[in-house]
Amino acid sequence: MISISLLIILFIVSTDISSFGEQNTHLLDNSTNLNLFLLSKIFEKEIEKISNIMELTSHSPEFQVLSYNNVSEQYMNKYHGIPENEEIEKRYIFKNVMAISPSIAGLFFLLPNGDMYVEEPYHYQMNLTKTNFSFRDYYHGVIDSGNIYMGDTIISAASGIPITVVAVPIFDKNNFTNTNQVKTNNNNNRLIGILGADIDFKTFDDFLKSLPLKNNERILFLDTFGNKIADSIKSNFMNESSTLSNLSSFNNAIKGLSGNTVEEFNNTTMLISYAPVKSIQNSWALLWVKPYDENFTSQSDTTFN
Repeated sequence: MISISLLIILFIVSTDISSFGEQNTHLLDNSTNLNLFLLSKIFEKEIEKISNIMELTSHSPEFQVLSYNNVSEQYMNKYHGIPENEEIEKRYIFKNVMAISPSIAGLFFLLPNGDMYVEEPYHYQMNLTKTNFSFRDYYHGVIDSGNIYMGDTIISAASGIPITVVAVPIFDKNNFTNTNQVKTNNNNNRLIGILGADIDFKTFDDFLKSLPLKNNERILFLDTFGNKIADSIKSNFMNESSTLSNLSSFNNAIKGLSGNTVEEFNNTTMLISYAPVKSIQNSWALLWVKPYDENFTSQSDTTFN
């Protein structure tokens, strides 16, 4: 079992704590806030690692050339993209990337119009119920920004657990065009497609569940809409997703603030420590929920910028 103090060890060996600014020195006055702060940095590092992997993968020369500019209707109906025995190099890269990061459950490549081109594991591709994903927020985020984008949290139909997509646009750096009929970036490079990764939050969830918390304590990891990504105890995701966004602790955290507050949680007055987790273009939230002790009034209603 991993001790809470191990969070500090992991953090110290990987990061200089003094580099995070004077505003965080207030957290040192409270062990819960310190541990939560360190935990948020560990989660940020995992998200940063995933984004770095995706950026590096997008620069692979194998993604500058496609066997098909359009996938035939026959292939779409039968394979939901291209067959398993085609684009072997891309599939090989995907398999190796998944081996590097357990948080990446699957990888795919979309054509500029949002049509699925290739996905690994291949059974993910065969299990698709749709073949065009231009309706997804990550597709629009990538197209609008021309940069890496992390999508909203959704519930996987396959696993029943929360996932998100990290997507990266891939432009043809050697093919310049001035036509308005082809998607381009600021340098007028033609968009070849979109590289995406399905991020499975099971590793985050397992980590929180491994922490030796005291009775009635709980740590929650929430996305920018208050959807539960990971939880230190077992509970139903959908039942709480509509209420956690109303917590003042959550709303403070996604604004980039850290601190403590006393508020109602599951119809009980609780002390909640909160901290932001930077997730590419947004901030997500970590909440540490404890039974409220009126003797510790000095810990309540404090916010650190």
